[in-house]
Amino acid sequence: MKKAVVSIVNITRKNLLLLGLVIGVAAFGVLAFNAAAGSKPGDETKAQIHQRSVSDGKVETDETGTDNENRAMPDNEKGADTPETVRDEKSKANEKRDAERLKTVRDAILASRKAPQDDKPIVTQPELQAVSDSLLSIAEQKLPSVPIENGHVSGKKKIAMQAMRQLKREAGPSVALGPVVESFLQTEASAPSAAVLGASFEGPGQGIAGFVITGAPPDTTMAVGPNHIVAWVNTSLMIFNKTGTPLLPGSGFINGNQIWTGLPAGNLCRDFNRGDPLVQYDRLADRWVLSQFAFNNTNSLNAQCFAVSTTGNPLGTYNLYQYSFGNELPDYGKIGIWNDAYYVSYNMFNLSANTFTGGRACAYDRTVMVAGGAATQICFNDINRFSMLPADLDGATLPTDTTRGGLFLDWNYYSTSPPYTMRISRLKPDFVTPANSTFTNGFGGAAFSFIPFVLPNTDLAPCNDGSPSFTCVPQLGTTQRLDTLGDRHMYRLAYRNRGGVDSLIVTQSLDPGVGARTALRWYEIRRPLDDPTVPATAPFIYQSSTFDPGATGERWMGSGAMNANGDILFGYSISSSTTNPSIGIAGRQNADPLNTLQAEQIAFAGTGSQTTGLERWGDYTTMQVDPADDTTFWYIAQYLAANGTFNWRTRIVSYSFAGAPSADLAITKTDSPDPVTAGNNLTYTITATNAGPDPAATANVSDTLPAGTTFVSLAAP
Repeated sequence: MKKAVVSIVNITRKNLLLLGLVIGVAAFGVLAFNAAAGSKPGDETKAQIHQRSVSDGKVETDETGTDNENRAMPDNEKGADTPETVRDEKSKANEKRDAERLKTVRDAILASRKAPQDDKPIVTQPELQAVSDSLLSIAEQKLPSVPIENGHVSGKKKIAMQAMRQLKREAGPSVALGPVVESFLQTEASAPSAAVLGASFEGPGQGIAGFVITGAPPDTTMAVGPNHIVAWVNTSLMIFNKTGTPLLPGSGFINGNQIWTGLPAGNLCRDFNRGDPLVQYDRLADRWVLSQFAFNNTNSLNAQCFAVSTTGNPLGTYNLYQYSFGNELPDYGKIGIWNDAYYVSYNMFNLSANTFTGGRACAYDRTVMVAGGAATQICFNDINRFSMLPADLDGATLPTDTTRGGLFLDWNYYSTSPPYTMRISRLKPDFVTPANSTFTNGFGGAAFSFIPFVLPNTDLAPCNDGSPSFTCVPQLGTTQRLDTLGDRHMYRLAYRNRGGVDSLIVTQSLDPGVGARTALRWYEIRRPLDDPTVPATAPFIYQSSTFDPGATGERWMGSGAMNANGDILFGYSISSSTTNPSIGIAGRQNADPLNTLQAEQIAFAGTGSQTTGLERWGDYTTMQVDPADDTTFWYIAQYLAANGTFNWRTRIVSYSFAGAPSADLAITKTDSPDPVTAGNNLTYTITATNAGPDPAATANVSDTLPAGTTFVSLAAP
């Protein structure tokens, strides 16, 4: 057993390896609607909503109340089979139908994996373009919300993810493609936390007057500019100053689809408010980038909607784009800002066939988008990828390599049993000749090649590697457990170049090895843009650990970033059987021992737990670095103020690390009289000043008397 500071030890858990063959149930979310006149989210009538679990987002919901199971029996049915018998027969028929569907979809995905992949780029031009009114003007117009059937509901089916799990159970262990990285577990803090809370205020959610919860989870995200914060959840957006004052008139928020009211009526982005929001501030161009997906009520038409601000003012006008994805849903999109493109990842579902069709990496012509032109979309689809993350540039310094395109990271959870492999690929778009675009390891590899980081076979996904599900987070006062989304890395993949030392920061949830639990795993990957074929300069994991202080509590839904000083801060959700889900933070300063985090802080304590059959939580959170000083961290996450389901709130907090004390001292010395006659007294006046910023409590001043003088007295003011 290899020990380092603060109980960081190599993980050993050989007795749990076989559990890696079993994975979790589908993630799902829910639509909230009023079941009776005058009812509200949180009322008991919600129990009548019939939920069918889905892949990565919300749920398909029957609005038929109880499926007539409790209706009175007409006379011609009396004496027939009992309702229980009818239900049993119906259940058996449904099980048979579902099994047949599962086999069909499973066989289709397996066939896709075995077939040669199309390594050609998928090139698309915007289906629609326009320029919006200012968001101030849109808010003032008080536009009506879309009908409920056009809102936060998805027809995504659980069958595709069930098939993915079945294929995983059938898979054997993978062959290691490189050296195995070290794995560390931290159970004690390395030092007291030096992170200092700054701002703390309510984000969009039930804590905002007039805000209507349309579904769960909230898909919580945020971007930070020099003077503004844009926070977006399902399915509304707010803009704040940095003291937390909402800046949009009226209610302070607008529905997401209203951004695209500049498009013609009858189009997806304008008429449907589906959510899965993305928002970023492009500091290189001083622009805001907003995006969400849209699809019609039959899922036969799907699109991704983009809006890029025309100035640095997020309250102003935006260049609008709608990109068609045909009959495939671009689900769980994640965005990264890079020097040459806006890079976005999606999980693709063909809903007419109820199947998963691959992870998709896309590039959008950033220069043209900023100018309001017809920006080309270039994508690559890989059936063997799921929930990739694009690298997202922090700071004003460009990447160390600006010639090979953007980075995408994932791991091969659904393709194998342990050991798992993290993978980095590079999408190099050619917006002049799109056919020349590539998706490789960036250094001459074949299509879909990658740089591998092999994890130990003891690094398992949360909840005993998802066995039997990823839903293992306990809460105070309820038996309802929460989903960890443990099959993916969590947003963002934060990149920073500090004077030629470049790093990627990313998190995921892993099982710390004590029962079916979840803990925060974090990584700093250095030299991520360098040539993997040159050992001396190849990308490598500089530091990482699984953060499980006290071996108690569950930590999941993480997000992290590095500031200009090399300090790192992570935010996450934390819960246990004795505490409500809350917002936690933990971080490290640049000089701290490797693989360690300082003590945890509760950034905001929740006072409620999520109940009534709703397991999805957050879906993602967001940690950003303030471009105004490049050192302050901002974080947004979900919490509850009271027990319930469709009553989520969000909190926005900022933190800065207290640096080492710094004092600017100066000494002046004068003499009087000058000149002095021998035998008379001479007075020296010594003045010490401190220009700060911190006090110099232990400073000492000494002075040596000139030759030919003797000490007489000392006086201090």
